[in-house]
Amino acid sequence: MLMVFGVLFLISLIQLACYFLKKKLLSQRSQQGSRYFPDFIILLIVILLYNFIIPPFFYPKQEHKVACGLPILGIHFGFLLYGSIAAILTHVIGRHLLSTSATQQHSK
Repeated sequence: MLMVFGVLFLISLIQLACYFLKKKLLSQRSQQGSRYFPDFIILLIVILLYNFIIPPFFYPKQEHKVACGLPILGIHFGFLLYGSIAAILTHVIGRHLLSTSATQQHSK
């Protein structure tokens, strides 16, 4: 379970890095009239990662022909619950950090 929370933390850091990288790239390209890339697209991609891509890496190996699906259900539900909460909280925190840094830069 500790490894799952480690993966959640790592992906949250990557999500924050994507927000800051997006802001930096858009601020550099704002003079060129580039297209706007909304933040909720990053949130949507991360939630899709948590729900469909990452959980199979944590499934137990099945050694029998008849296997119980309960561990798989628990792992998938854990990523669905904790991953979605972590992604939404990271999105809110990232938006707050970006908005406060933008207001500080405009006040200078």
